[in-house]
Amino acid sequence: MIKEIVDFIKNNKWYVLLVLALLGLYFSQFHGGLSSDSEKWDHFGSYIGGIFSAVTLLSVLHGMQLERKRFNEQKDEFEAEKKENEERRRKEEFERTFFMMLEQHNETLRFLENKENGTQNIREYLNSQTIQKRSIVDNIYYYMAQNTSSFKKIRFSMKDDVNYADVNAYFIVLYRILKFIYKNKEFNINKEYSSLLRSFLSRKILLILAYHLSQRDKEYEEFKLYIREFSFLEHIDLMELEKQFINICVFNYLNARQVLDDIDYVFDNIVDKSSQELIAYIIASRNYDNKSLDFFRNLILRKKDGIMNNTLLSEIHLNGIQDHLFLHILRDLDKDSFEGNHSVISAYNVYYDLIG
Repeated sequence: MIKEIVDFIKNNKWYVLLVLALLGLYFSQFHGGLSSDSEKWDHFGSYIGGIFSAVTLLSVLHGMQLERKRFNEQKDEFEAEKKENEERRRKEEFERTFFMMLEQHNETLRFLENKENGTQNIREYLNSQTIQKRSIVDNIYYYMAQNTSSFKKIRFSMKDDVNYADVNAYFIVLYRILKFIYKNKEFNINKEYSSLLRSFLSRKILLILAYHLSQRDKEYEEFKLYIREFSFLEHIDLMELEKQFINICVFNYLNARQVLDDIDYVFDNIVDKSSQELIAYIIASRNYDNKSLDFFRNLILRKKDGIMNNTLLSEIHLNGIQDHLFLHILRDLDKDSFEGNHSVISAYNVYYDLIG
């Protein structure tokens, strides 16, 4: 009950003050009784009239103030709702365009990954029987992953290749959709849309993309910016290229590769004593010269620690090795492009002096 009275007074304070004022005037003029003097009533009426005029003016001003406040609140609500509707409309338009572009992207990618569409054009390394029933992506991926040639020779071979012409057209589609996401990056919260796009790319096409962006001029800087901004190569697998690079470094491709395969290329495993003994046995059974054997053993042991010292680097046979695809990818693409990929980030630390 008391709360209701307090609320009533708060909501009707002007009227309460008016009543109190009238009562105060009444008691001050008549001292609690009714006067029979008409002159006093005239004075009292004048007082009351002046008070009512002032109260009326204040009421009008107060009403105008409330009306203006209500108008401003409604205006703010309208502007907020208008902005919200505009943001919703822009996001709906963005999503509609994004998914339309994504469908075009996926259709192009399906063509590249269809095993019926691979052509027998890379004759320098793979014979026609090997290429049969391989997709365009497979043809190019295995050519890169298993090719011991320099980067310059690979680029020259790819320049006029029919398979790569189709891949190049696909990368134009990929570039446009990445550019579209970047221009609307306020909607790409937590890389939601760029990650969705990336989920459709296999590790093979990611490796080809990394090659595609390596050793390029300034016109590719924008493309590389989008790759870096979205950490688009987070799920790339450079293991095959690194194996190949190490194999070339120790001059004996097949034997060095066998060692790597036998230990499953998991360097943490060599902490175990039995694994070290297995490596020693495998190395001893191969026909390595002493220099290559020592280098290879040190490389494996030191890679586990994520560091390659200058002495070990100086032992690497650099004739053509600096132009290897593995080093070019690390050298030409920003580390942020691989953010989240611990294997690649570790490779940056191990081969720092070779790519710096």
